Amino acid sequence: MIVPLLLGTVVGLGAVASWRLLFPSPAPLQAAIDRLHQRTRLAQIASADQGDDLSDLLGRTIGATLERFLRSLGLRLDRVEADLRLTGRTLEQHLAQKVLLA
Repeated sequence: MIVPLLLGTVVGLGAVASWRLLFPSPAPLQAAIDRLHQRTRLAQIASADQGDDLSDLLGRTIGATLERFLRSLGLRLDRVEADLRLTGRTLEQHLAQKVLLA
C-alpha cells in the first residue's frame, strides 16, 4: 500500500516539475517594460553620439534630391518612412547615407 503511494507521489512531482520546466511562468510585465525603456535610452544615447549636423545637411541636399527623383519614378516609400520613424531618422538622411556608403 505504501509503495504505490510513494511511486504515485514521485511520478506526480516529476510531472509537475516537467510542466514547470517546459512552460515557465512569464516574466512580470513591469520587468518587460523596464527592459524596453532601457533599450530606448541606449538607442537615444547612440543616436546622440552621431553627428546630427552633418546628416541633416546631407539629408537636406543629397537625400531630398534623391527622394524627389525616386518619387518621380513612381516608387512608393511609405513603408520605408514608417520604419525610419521608429529609428528617429528622416527618409532624406537615410537616402543620403545610402548614396555616400555606396
